[in-house]
Amino acid sequence: ALQWFRFLGLDAKTVLTFGGISGIAFGLAAQSLVGNFISGILILVTQPFTVDDWIECEDVQGYVRAITWSYTQVETEEGPKVFLPNSAIVNAKTSNRTQGEVRAIETKVPVLFPVGGFKDCNELLSGLEDHLASLDAFKGALAGKPDAHFGILGSEVATGELFVEVDLDNKGLGKTTRLNSILNIEVVKYLQSKGCTVPLLEAE
Repeated sequence: ALQWFRFLGLDAKTVLTFGGISGIAFGLAAQSLVGNFISGILILVTQPFTVDDWIECEDVQGYVRAITWSYTQVETEEGPKVFLPNSAIVNAKTSNRTQGEVRAIETKVPVLFPVGGFKDCNELLSGLEDHLASLDAFKGALAGKPDAHFGILGSEVATGELFVEVDLDNKGLGKTTRLNSILNIEVVKYLQSKGCTVPLLEAE
């Protein structure tokens, strides 16, 4: 074999060294490929998520658009599609919001009622629920009617702490950050339109 290297004008040590490095590189690539393939089978068999589910994996959040033997395609809220190696998904903490029990956004707001308070707090709450449900931003994203209730009511119903929870459907899960911001803004605006004061907002 060494004579053939000399005949071809090649240095045997160089060829053997290059071959060893190439073998290591090929082995690592094959290991990664096999790892993704096995992880893909595991995902397809156990189905921790399926196409159109909303998942969170490390820094990636979005809808699953495709699951192949080697990678999973995720469409993020910002628009770009991300191709996650299946082995990375299996080895990382991955959450499936679509199949989870907690699919809601919520806010908590301290409230000072106008002088004299409200004779009927339920009217205030139902009005807020109807207002949120009518917003264009929430249309097609709700799994049910928003729920508003008071956790704490002060003396003579002059102060209170308002809790608002909104259950989202699968489409809404892809807009949680934006919808949560809208929820906070709209709750405060509604309370102010009814003559209420939000202490934290006034302090700022």
